[in-house]
Amino acid sequence: MNPTTTRSRTYDWKVPVTDWETRQHLDGRAYLQSVLDGENVSSPMVQTMGIELAEVDDGRVVYTVEPAEYHYNPIGVVHGGLAATLFDTALGSAVISKLPAGQVCMTVQLHVHYLRALTMTTGKVRCEATAVHVGRMLGTAEAKIIGENDGKVYGHASATCVVMPVRQGDLNLPSTGDTRTFTWEDPMIGAQKAMQMKGIDYLRAIANAEIPPPPIAKILGMSGIHQVEDGKVRFGTDLGGWQMNTVGIIHGGLTATLCDSALGCAIQTVLPEGMAYTTTELNVNFVRPITLDLPKLYADATVLHAGSRIATAEAKVVDDEGTLYSHSTTTCFVFPIRR
Repeated sequence: MNPTTTRSRTYDWKVPVTDWETRQHLDGRAYLQSVLDGENVSSPMVQTMGIELAEVDDGRVVYTVEPAEYHYNPIGVVHGGLAATLFDTALGSAVISKLPAGQVCMTVQLHVHYLRALTMTTGKVRCEATAVHVGRMLGTAEAKIIGENDGKVYGHASATCVVMPVRQGDLNLPSTGDTRTFTWEDPMIGAQKAMQMKGIDYLRAIANAEIPPPPIAKILGMSGIHQVEDGKVRFGTDLGGWQMNTVGIIHGGLTATLCDSALGCAIQTVLPEGMAYTTTELNVNFVRPITLDLPKLYADATVLHAGSRIATAEAKVVDDEGTLYSHSTTTCFVFPIRR
């Protein structure tokens, strides 16, 4: 790799509370307050993405993140997976803040609307999430991402979570964290080449290592594009502790990022030279939890409709055996590239 275009980031991810007895006596708000006070840490996935908890109240939380180059996608802006991870974290936490001791929740549906692109020049953004309903079995919440510098709304989302007791042994987290270093190439190199190629040719060039993968793929440990056809792609990701949530399963933000990558790139395969896309809506349904017992996951995406302005696609996340873990849909806006 060219040292003038190569960047790197080193960070430590730490493991949250793993002791069942401790979690048994902390209600959701107290647990989140312990994170805010520095007595405990957020999920490894949140640490990986550079997201921070900023405020905790009864049924309301605020998380912040400053978009950086390592969050970028192949076309030169922040990947939609950052917003999806931020939303999933904040929405789930809003529900958690109203749960009694010994209970947790897991997202079963995440619905994101993207309104504006995030870039390195956006500055820090806030994700303000509020619980709408928290019952014995289900909880719902809604959230917005707002720029701290400009006050603009960059996206809004909602989630449905299933509420359940944490039983002894459920917190299957590793005993320690780890230090990770990852490198990536200047994402604008690939973005500039994308302007001069048909979408399918550009994706094949990434799959064949002729063009470097986007930074978001490197930070999350994605294994890359495994298949590219007209209107279809298969994306893969390796699984590791840095992608976990606070109850020992893979964070929903990882699944959402994998889906958003595959869905968007499936649409990109049918775009001619000089055309690009941006995701306007992402809907993810989580079917079953993902654990570290699985070494890999794949997202298989297929275009449903590709018009002159709007395109849609659907995807399934599966393991090597074809077991379904989530399914998703997207709506993308298609537009000519401004050179």
